[in-house]
Amino acid sequence: MAELPLEIERKFLIRMPDTNALERMPDCRVKRIEQTYLTGPDGKTARVRKSVEGDRCVYTKTEKTRITDIKCIEIENEISAEEYERELSFADPSRKTVKKTRYCIPCGALTAEIDVYPFWLDRAIAEFELESETTVIDIPDYISVIREVTNEYEYKNSQIALRIPD
Repeated sequence: MAELPLEIERKFLIRMPDTNALERMPDCRVKRIEQTYLTGPDGKTARVRKSVEGDRCVYTKTEKTRITDIKCIEIENEISAEEYERELSFADPSRKTVKKTRYCIPCGALTAEIDVYPFWLDRAIAEFELESETTVIDIPDYISVIREVTNEYEYKNSQIALRIPD
């Protein structure tokens, strides 16, 4: 029997970083992301995502089933632009499309994914995907943590999508 595809991550609310300084960091990758949440059964979160990095555009569909605050079953597949457009017809009307710029920066064995949203001027989110729930994170000095929000539902992107200002 195959193992379930698990995502284990911790999430931190951080002070808005100097994005120009992030972009100058060695091996920093910048992605422009649009993710739209889809209607679906309770207990599951489904979304489609358009991710642009340089001149490359990737479309994915992801379904997540939460196990704990830090861990979920995540099934993610790359899809075509046509499939992405079709899936948008199932967009959850109560949620707006989340647009963000993601800065991916290697931090030892981990990668810091810093999400900057256009509607927040003073804060951002830093995420770290982990091998296990006990993995230690050595947060670099350029990330100024306000607090950990892994267990705070309001900082899940699916919840942020409910509160994006017009």
